[in-house]
Parts: sequence; structure tokens; C-alpha cells
Amino acid sequence: MIESLQKLVPWLIGLSVVPKLLFSLALVLLTGFLLAVIWISSPAITTASNNLWPQEKTFSTLGRLIDRTSVTNRRLLALILGAGRDGIYAGDLAEQVAVSRDEVVYRAKELASLDLIEIVELTDKNYRIAESVRELLGSSNRRVLEALLQSEEKPLEDQPSSSLLSSKQLFAEIVGTSTVIVGKRAIYHAEFEGDLEFKWHYTQPVKLTDRNVFVELGYPGQTETLTLRVKSRDGRTYSTSKMITAVAPP
Repeated sequence: MIESLQKLVPWLIGLSVVPKLLFSLALVLLTGFLLAVIWISSPAITTASNNLWPQEKTFSTLGRLIDRTSVTNRRLLALILGAGRDGIYAGDLAEQVAVSRDEVVYRAKELASLDLIEIVELTDKNYRIAESVRELLGSSNRRVLEALLQSEEKPLEDQPSSSLLSSKQLFAEIVGTSTVIVGKRAIYHAEFEGDLEFKWHYTQPVKLTDRNVFVELGYPGQTETLTLRVKSRDGRTYSTSKMITAVAPP
């Protein structure tokens, strides 16, 4: 490279005035462009809240979020709501929902990240409905929230077994976190009972492996909504969705 420069300099010196001016101008423009690329910071990426809770705390956004929440998480919310201001402990919650304590802790973290519940560290993890939800709904918070959480059919124990079988509600759930770190891949799993047809619906490119979906988002604030639809042999269908938001690395 040094040898090439040594040959180039005498050639440039021998040029007439106009070529020298054109070469100098091109060199200045190239240098200015490189300095601009290096020193000018890229504009901050801003994204709209998409009118979703918790960025926008309104009754309609709360309703939309709960509508997108899985059946199991709605059960957890209903039990936490029923426990009142004293809350309910992780162990008791796991027993009532008939899942492991670890799963309750995992799901509760997701609900807390959405500002639906608060986690208080007492003798055990204690869960309570978030103050922001109570303030929004006012004095009628319990009645209104119970109505939003009402998503399942009434118990069918008193019906004949044949009717119970034919009327069994379809159940499907997307298991995974509601936030992903930019540049890292997160896995989401489809859970449902029985031999059902299922199909994923999404907007961003994702990688599928049977019931698993791998999602990777590119910048903070980017969102993806996964929708899982299942269909039984008698033609009934059920759909559930999960909104995922990208966050900056810690």
C-alpha cells in the first residue's frame, strides 16, 4: 500500500489545475461523508403505544389486554381479585389453580410486567391486584374486573356425561414471556388437550418447530402478536393471542 501511494503522489503532482481541484473536491466530500456516518448518531426509534395497556391506561385498553390473556392467567387474576387487598400467597394460588408453584411464580411475573398485579415479598410471594387497575375502575373495581375476567362457561358437573363430553370447552394457551430482549430468541409453546388441528398466525418472520415458535425482534418497542387457533374434529374452534414487546438489553 505504501508503495502504491509513493507512485500515486508524483502522478497527482503532475496533473493540471482542474484535475487537481476535482480530485481534491472528491476527497473532501468522501471524508465529510465518512465523518458524518461516524459522528452523527442515528435517530432514536420511537414507537406508538398501539393503544395498549399499560402504556395507555384506559378501560378499553385493559379490556383488550384481558381479552388477549390466556385462560390460566385469567384464572389467576380472578383468584387474586377474590383475595382482596390482603392478597394471596403463591402456594395457595398454585393449589387452587392446580399447577406447580414454579408455574404460578412464572405467570405472576408476566402479569406484574403488564401492571395487572403487584408482588409483595412477605413470608412468601404475595399477589394483589395492581393499584393502577383499582384506581382506573374506582369503587366498582371488583365487579367490573370480574365481568372482564368472565370467559368460561358455567360448571357442567350436573349435566349428563354424554352432554358434558359434547359441550366440553376447547382450551388452548400460548406459554411464554410477554417481553423479549432485542437480539435474543424467545420460545413460545402451544398448549392444548387432545388431538386438535392447530395453526399459528403472526406478522413478523418466526421459526416454527411443531408446537413451538421462536421469535426474535430487532429494536426496542417492536411488537409481535402471536395467535394460536385450534380446531376439534366436530368443527369447533378456539383462538388465543399473546402480544410480545421487544425491550433493550439490560
